[in-house]
This record gives sequence, structure tokens and C-alpha cells, in this order.
Amino acid sequence: MAIIKMGPTIVGVRGTIGGVTFSENKGGPYAKIWNRPSNPLQPKQTAHRAVLATMPSLWRALSPAQQTAWDVFADLPAQERFNALGESFFASGFNWFSLINTRLSIVGRSLRSVPPVLSVPSPPTISLLELPFLDAQLAKIVYPSGEFSAPHDVVIFLAQANSIGRIVRPSTPKLMLASQFPGDTETSFQIPWLETYGFVGEDSKGFGEIHAQTTDGRRSAPTALTFIKSDAAAYTTTALEYNGTTQFSTRAAALTGVFDSKQCTFSFWLRHNTAAGTSAIILRNNGLRIDLFMASDNTIVLRLRDSAGLLIVDISSSAPIPADSTWHSFIFSADTALSRYQLFIDGIDDSPSIVETNPNLAVEFSQNLWSYAATTLGTLFTAACFSEIWMDITTAFDLTDPLNIARFISPEGAPMDLGNQAHFPTAVPAIIYFRGGDPTTNTGTGGVFINVGAPGACGTSP
Repeated sequence: MAIIKMGPTIVGVRGTIGGVTFSENKGGPYAKIWNRPSNPLQPKQTAHRAVLATMPSLWRALSPAQQTAWDVFADLPAQERFNALGESFFASGFNWFSLINTRLSIVGRSLRSVPPVLSVPSPPTISLLELPFLDAQLAKIVYPSGEFSAPHDVVIFLAQANSIGRIVRPSTPKLMLASQFPGDTETSFQIPWLETYGFVGEDSKGFGEIHAQTTDGRRSAPTALTFIKSDAAAYTTTALEYNGTTQFSTRAAALTGVFDSKQCTFSFWLRHNTAAGTSAIILRNNGLRIDLFMASDNTIVLRLRDSAGLLIVDISSSAPIPADSTWHSFIFSADTALSRYQLFIDGIDDSPSIVETNPNLAVEFSQNLWSYAATTLGTLFTAACFSEIWMDITTAFDLTDPLNIARFISPEGAPMDLGNQAHFPTAVPAIIYFRGGDPTTNTGTGGVFINVGAPGACGTSP
């Protein structure tokens, strides 16, 4: 690489000419031989290229009046842009058509044949950028309530340098998340971050650019953030203890917002002292459509039924769970359409016993009368501590993918923070999230339970 000193007639050069690339860093202008960049063919990259490839034909399909409207839009003073040397220019109508529709595509919105009408939003207010460093639990941004509500989507780009001494970003930031109206006050991009960069090391430094984007493709200037590592404390949870004789929780009504589904995932942490010899309920609804329990031999069992009461599948752990006061993580995933059923215990495939009786039926989640730690009649009690009970009826995670296990279990083997409104690890709030094990404070959308017999705080937590 060679350094360059500009003269009075040339004040700056950007780009590549004759195999030589001209640019500038903190040390000043430089030139270097161009090298072909890597082409990892990541799914997002491939999808983005596919969208771009369709733009010429989509432009040709517009009427003359529509093309003229884009040209007029492109010539407006508000559309003035600046190149790498700070010189202003105006892009063509076709360029704007391609840019706006590419932006809409990455968020999953419909493409437009007419120019946008909404104003360019202001840069969003971001109060925290957190990344997964050692025991920090989530890659996420935190923002004021209402910051990303209609008509504003969120688009997040991030880059990471491998040296803490770097003071300029190392490369063009990579797209981490593009989400429609995420709402709430925080949004996670844990999985795309781990797929791209992994966990943040001691010697890493990174750069974030967060945009607000309107539903018609107008994007704000970035809110730029820099991180060295996350200083956030590790997520710590609590647990609720049931005595196995008088204490349980129940809900008389149906869960709010449920529907019958062929996909579901259950996750919970359990430390039990239930003696073998009798079944003990973990979570059950009326008609045993959802029947999650500890069998008389202390194996963990999940049985799913449809609205007619037909048994779809019986999933049982491969071995009893010892009553040794040790915390264990359990994740069940069921996809009846694919006949894919999984149980992972402590992040490891349990190779459970699976008996599928009626495949490709929808599980009935809409029954009323739910109970937790016993039946609704106060029988089959469970002597155990529970924490982080989570149920989603929109997704059946493939647990053979380590990144899906990482949604629930941290690298240290502790529970992941699934969000103050149960909106992690999916982008949609779960039906049940008993954060800390207490069903009277369900942070999911399904509604709360009531406690019977006053279960108390557990002496330990996972």
C-alpha cells in the first residue's frame, strides 16, 4: 500500500482505476492494488442480489407516467446526495426506484411503483447497544417506548474490528436486523450477530448504525454507536418452589391470543425433589390437549392432542431425571407437519422416545382450564423449583442447530433473557413466559395464572 499527497488540482480520489484502489483512512489518502473480495454467498447477500437483479425489469414494467414521477422525485432538492469526497449529486429516477424497493424488500414490505410520500424520519434515539460478551445475555438495542412504532421500522447495521485500538470502522457494516414495527423498548439481533461475528472478544471494537425506516422506504440518517464490549451484567433469574402437596397454579380461562398450531416449542428449567411412583404435572390444559408432566418413573413426558382429543405424539425423555436438586434445562420442539419432534436436556440431544400416532394434525391450544405444578383439581402435585417457563405456538425450532440452543442457554449454561415482553427468541411475543418461574406475572401474551397454596421463592436459581 502506498500513501498519497494531493496537489492543488486533485484534492481526493475514491474508487478503483486500472486495478488500483484509492481511499483514505486515519493516516491520510492511500492507494493499493485491488484484490477480489470474498464472496461468502450468505443467505441475506444472495437474497439482496436477487432483488437487485429484478429492478431493471420492474422499471421497464412501469408506465411512462410512473417513470416520470420517479424522475421528478429524484430531481427534488430534498433528494440531493453526497459522494465519498463530499461532492453533491442527484441520482436518477431508476436509482431511487431501485433503492427504495430494495429497502422495502429487506424489511419484508411490498414493493412500490410510485415514489414515497412520507417524510424522512429523524435518526432514532438509542439508549443502549449491548453485545454478547462472555456472560452478557443478548445482542440488542434499547430505545424509548414508541420509537419504532407505525410508520417506522428498524434497520440495524453493525461492524466489528479485531483490535481495540481501531478508531475508524473496519468495513462497511453488515445488516443485522430489518424488522417491521418492533415496538416494545428493546429489539434483539442475537442470532444474526452470532452467525456473523460470534461472541465479542476482549480485544474487539465495533461500530453500529441504527436507522428508522418508513413503510414507504424513506430511511433516516444513522444513529451511530461504538462499542468495545458489553459491560451489562449477566442476566440473573429467580425460581419459584412448589412443595408437592398443597401448592400449584391455575388459570380458568383459555390463554389469550392462542390458536391451534402444527408448530410449537416449550422451554423450562427444573430442579425437582419428586419421589418416583406417581405422575406429577408440569403444565396441562383441559382435555389433556397439552400434557407436560413427570411420569411415575421420573421421566419427562410431553403429549400433544388435537381438538378432537386424538393423540398426535408422545415424547418421553430417554432416562429418569434424578431428584438431586440439580437444575436442568428442557427444550421440546414439535412440528407435526414434518413429523419432527425433539427434546434437548441441558443443551444436548436426549434422543427421546417418540411415538407418533396421528401426524400432521394441529395441536389444540385454545382449551380453557390450565394448570401448573398440579392438576386443576389439586392432585398429582410436583415437588420442584421452576424457572423461565416459555411456550411459543408459532415456531418449532430445529434444536440440532446450535444457534437455536443458544437462543435459550447462554455459553455459561445459564438461562438466556427472553425479553421483558417475551419477544425473544422469536420476533413475536410468546404465549407463556413465566419469567423467574412465577405464573402470576406471565410476560407473554397469554395472561396470568393464580397461585394456590402460596408457593415461595426457591433457594437457588439456574
